Amino acid sequence: MRADIWKWRLCSRSVDQRSAERFLWVKELPAKDIHKEMLSVYNENCLFRQAVYCNIVSKLRNTIRRKRPGQLTGGNLFHHHNDLSHTARFTKEKIDEFPWQLIQHPPYSSELAPRFITCLVRLDCTRFAIDVDSEREVHMWLRQWLTA
Repeated sequence: MRADIWKWRLCSRSVDQRSAERFLWVKELPAKDIHKEMLSVYNENCLFRQAVYCNIVSKLRNTIRRKRPGQLTGGNLFHHHNDLSHTARFTKEKIDEFPWQLIQHPPYSSELAPRFITCLVRLDCTRFAIDVDSEREVHMWLRQWLTA
């Protein structure tokens, strides 16, 4: 292990891993080598986004406990993205510690498409040369729809 990395480990606890990463980045190490060096110093807890996310979830629980104490006893629903850091084993274990029901949803569904798609279907997916034409057509369609 290199001495300059050990120096970062021996510093006070207030120095975070991002500082060490920046230090290694300035040394012009490739990202792969930076990750290997960080793993050798901080073990598997280094630079994982799921660790950061779990910290945020813990802070959320503490904030709810502090601001709305009775709310944690009821059935709470928890919703988050299907991002890799949110679906990692470490994150799932952290969320399982809390009495929250996790809302499951598919990563993408055409049924959950934005509402403007309905408008485009009714306009027969017409493409306009300029925005003024499209704006005029949408206004006409809305007027017809509101009067019907």
